[in-house]
Amino acid sequence: MYLKSLRVSEFASILHADLEGFDPGLNVVVGDNEAGKSTLLRALRAAFFQKYRGRGEAVEAFLPYGGEGRRPTVSVGFSHAGADYRLTKSFLTRAAAELEGPWASPIAGDAVEEKLAELLGFTHPGRGDSKLSEHQGAFGLLWVEQGRSNTGLDIGAGRDAVTASLEGEVGTILGGERGRSLIAAAKGLNDRHFTATGRIGANAPLKAIDDELAVLRAELVQKRAAHAELEQKLKKLEDRRRSLKGYDEARTVEKAGEALRAAEAGLRRAEERDREWQAADAALKQAEAVRAGAAEALKRRESQAKEAASARQAFEAAAADFAEIDAAARAAAEAVGVAVMAQETARTALKSAEARHEAHRRRSDLTRESATRDRLLAVVEAAGGLSEQIADLGARLDVIAIDRKALDAIDKAARRLRDCEVRLQVTAPAVTFEPAGGGSVRAP
Repeated sequence: MYLKSLRVSEFASILHADLEGFDPGLNVVVGDNEAGKSTLLRALRAAFFQKYRGRGEAVEAFLPYGGEGRRPTVSVGFSHAGADYRLTKSFLTRAAAELEGPWASPIAGDAVEEKLAELLGFTHPGRGDSKLSEHQGAFGLLWVEQGRSNTGLDIGAGRDAVTASLEGEVGTILGGERGRSLIAAAKGLNDRHFTATGRIGANAPLKAIDDELAVLRAELVQKRAAHAELEQKLKKLEDRRRSLKGYDEARTVEKAGEALRAAEAGLRRAEERDREWQAADAALKQAEAVRAGAAEALKRRESQAKEAASARQAFEAAAADFAEIDAAARAAAEAVGVAVMAQETARTALKSAEARHEAHRRRSDLTRESATRDRLLAVVEAAGGLSEQIADLGARLDVIAIDRKALDAIDKAARRLRDCEVRLQVTAPAVTFEPAGGGSVRAP
């Protein structure tokens, strides 16, 4: 069998690799550490010996970092027994297998696995993953993976054929004294390392190696755990790199910066609006305080206006009362003048009558008239005082405020004026003329 080409995609650490045109003979694949050289061999082995429907840890290891939903795929071109073939296998996601060869149409599915076992002379495991030490037939002689070159050759199902061929070729070497020496040397080496029951001796060099191997296996377990943890971290790192790449392609950072700047500008505008609102609120409170003061002042003004209107009404009523009092006073003064004139007339008549009447009548009349005169003089004096008060009130009317006290004074003056009028009516003089000597008076 000769390999002609190898294509690998989304397989472990290899995203894509295409190796075409292998030359006859030795072909060497070179690259840096962790470049994927061993991974290419793993992919080649998986294509030939791993069932495409397989599951488990070995197959899960085919997934690349961040491999959820990935489809590890291997395609191999090779020739065998003079015929050309192309084998393609995809694992895990949409698992598939196809083999093209010297027949009319490609075969697919489980038929591919059976055809490979027939062509390459190996047997598939009953269950589980393919093992390095089994099912590879004669190809296991030349299939040496990294880190396993110091182990013995195990060719699985091809063991008997190879053993018979080797015995035929080297049988002469193992016969006779040389053969017995080789067997004795082999037995000595075996006794050095193993007991009669086939177990490793307690002091055998192999025991120390076995103990060291146990320590190394424990360390390997730790290393594998650390490796798994590292792969998880690398997976997360790869996801983040893809996310960052997506951010870069979508200009997410620039857009976020623009959005941030827009948000900051909006914040500044909001702060300015807040300051304007605070200033407006302060102005509104001041205006409300001014309005409240104006309303209070308006209430006081309305109250004062009502009081002024009431005072004006009282003033007008007092002025009307004063006019009436003044008219009454003038009438009283005129009445007093008439009374004085009547008194003078009465005096003249009285003097004339006194001459004609008897002495006792004169004295009686004179006494009565004197009393009347005194009362009239008192009334005149009272009227004069009232006139003076009226004149004084008239002079003070424009400068004094009409209040309750003034109104009481006016009422009091009005009552005194009425008293004066009553007194004048009561004290009006009456003159009686009687003829002397029993005479009488006749109308002409």
